[in-house]
Amino acid sequence: MVDEELISEFDWLTEILYSGRILRDEAGQIEQRIKEAPNDKKSRATLLGYYSTKSRISKVDKDRLTKHILWILENAPDCGIGKTPWLHISKSDNPKDYQKAKELLLRQCERFKNDSEVLMDLACALSFEEPEIAADLLRKLYTSLSEKEDVAFWLSTILKRLSHKNNDRQALFESMTLMQEVVAAEKPDDMFDRRDRLVKLAFECEEFGLATTICNDMLSDNGGNNQSVHTAHIVLGRIDAMRNNIPAAVEHLRNAGKVGTGCRLASYGPLMQLAQELLANGEGEAVIQYLTDCKTFWELGKRKLPKWISEIKGGKTPVLEGDEW
Repeated sequence: MVDEELISEFDWLTEILYSGRILRDEAGQIEQRIKEAPNDKKSRATLLGYYSTKSRISKVDKDRLTKHILWILENAPDCGIGKTPWLHISKSDNPKDYQKAKELLLRQCERFKNDSEVLMDLACALSFEEPEIAADLLRKLYTSLSEKEDVAFWLSTILKRLSHKNNDRQALFESMTLMQEVVAAEKPDDMFDRRDRLVKLAFECEEFGLATTICNDMLSDNGGNNQSVHTAHIVLGRIDAMRNNIPAAVEHLRNAGKVGTGCRLASYGPLMQLAQELLANGEGEAVIQYLTDCKTFWELGKRKLPKWISEIKGGKTPVLEGDEW
């Protein structure tokens, strides 16, 4: 009989995030433990984190990772990590096991069709490779709920991805409308401000008046959120650049680079679209200053930024890559 302590409740995401620190010998010991107690979910989570965070992973370890993902989809579909990349199996890299994962996800979506939290999480897991199916599932869930903000957020996110994939303006506008609903239902703070997403959608929908209003609101009422301030200046600068007001666009770029750090800024980095546009307009010095300022908060960009600066000084036009738009 399996020790009940091995399958007691725990936080999957926390376990995954911290398990990347274990050593290979420890991972081997945990693999052995699972052979003896296959229902040890905590050990499954530990190994999922260990294999997923390795910078270089062998075929053997990839196969082990896939094995654990499939086990979790079949035996722990309510683990709550479907919104993260941890349960993703690539359709192009591993079509056979991907098909198994898809079948398991669809089966579990039917099983948990009356559990909105689990269904939303499973639909998000599907969205990495099957955004159309995920969007249909979330639309049905959206119509059945009285409190819709969470599902509206994830449906908006998936629809934005679909709009880019299929060049679908209708999906883009639907994404914006849903995100407006999300923003209306919550109060922004120094950690989270969904207007960061809404303003980008408004810009893409060419709702520039709405985008300007949102940016000005973000700057006036949430100046403690460095991500919001950064995004607001980038969007306002892009609007100015589009209207050929280059001096104003340069000033917004300067302000966007002067923000303090934040979790997303430190990892995913700054938005680079305005810098790329101004670089094409001959504003190399302004872009160099922006990239220099970004060194203060973009921890993971310390190799890229000096390279780009050097290339610009040398007369080249590098492709600037930062956070997703």
